Order: sequence, then structure tokens, then C-alpha cells
Amino acid sequence: MDLITGTYDCKVDAKGRLMMPASIKKQLSAVLQDGFVLRRSVFQKCLELYPMSEWQVLMQKMNKLNKFKKKNNDFIRRFTAGAKMVEVDVNGRLLIPKDLTVFANISKNIVVASAINIIEIWDKDLYEQAIDDASDDFADLAEEVMNTETRINALDLKIENDCEKFIALYTPVAIDLRFIMAILKINFDLESDEYFNSLQKITDFFKSVNGKSIMDIRKL
Repeated sequence: MDLITGTYDCKVDAKGRLMMPASIKKQLSAVLQDGFVLRRSVFQKCLELYPMSEWQVLMQKMNKLNKFKKKNNDFIRRFTAGAKMVEVDVNGRLLIPKDLTVFANISKNIVVASAINIIEIWDKDLYEQAIDDASDDFADLAEEVMNTETRINALDLKIENDCEKFIALYTPVAIDLRFIMAILKINFDLESDEYFNSLQKITDFFKSVNGKSIMDIRKL
């Protein structure tokens, strides 16, 4: 699905029905017939509207979590709490369930805002307040987030290159190939700021093997 763009002032009627902005409907035209999932936001007092395809991708990721860990079960339960399957009707209206309107303080004037691959639905006053509250430190936040992403991407590329060089230089046998494949899988899975140090340790490992024999490397 293509990324979604746009922020729109809208209204909901007394029954909680939202007339979807024409531009949003056009961008979602390929997935309208599949339906959506509407849920509470974890971080803000707003609602998040997921195209069904995006929701399924997210659920597949969650399904990989170890269900025998209490914190994982707690997270899944809280993340999916109140989630509802919804549809845009033939008139282009989306009915917001009553419990979700209460959660997000939605009454009449709202903001429908794109958030890359999903849509946020806000009470208008709360949306403007959230934007105002974030304005003071947004520059610092943007610098931190984007710089971290750049560093992670650079390490990701370096690890792939180091793995290729290792295979070319050492002609590894099965045990060594399994090790390299494990590194590549770890590198593929580690995609957030909290794992930056782990990526750095992998690059440090490849620095340490420089000039060593394959037998010495296995002892590291």
C-alpha cells in the first residue's frame, strides 16, 4: 500500500459517523473494500485507523513474540484492547464506535491526520494541544531520531559487507557458515535504536578477526 498524506479538519455527526475526506478516500481506494481496524493510540489520546493489510502485518510481527513471557502477553492485550473492525460505507462514512469516541474525547470537530501508513483521528482541541506541546523540542527530537536511523543504516551495510569479505577470505565450512548466517539474521532483525549497541558489537567482532586464522576466530 502507498503511504498516506494529508491533515484535514472534519466533523462527526450525533451518531459518531465521520465523512472521510475525499483525498484520503482516493489514497485508500485500493484497500477500501478490505475494511479497517480502529484502535486506541498507545501514546496519545487519539484513535488509529489501520488498513486491514497494515493491521495484519503488525499482528504477524506480534505473533512472533514469546507468549510464555508475561510482559509480551500484557503488551499484546493492552495494544489490542478496544480494537474494532470498521468499514467505510457507500456514502464514504466511517462509524466510530461509542467506546472509542469516549476514549478520544470525540464530539463534533475532529482532525483526520495521516501517520505514514495509518490514519490518526483526533479531537480538534487535543490535536492542536499535542502539536503545540511538541513544538518546543521537535528540532531536538528530529535530530535524535534521524541521526540514530542514519547510524543504524550505516552499520547494517557495513555488517553485510564484512560478512561477504569473511566468506571470501576464509572459505568457511558449515559451522562457520551457520555463524555468519546467524549474524546476518540478527542484523536483519535489529531495526531500532535500542539495538544500536548490539550492531556496534558485531562490527567490533569483524575488526577483531582481521589477520587471524579460522581456528583462532572460532575461539573468540
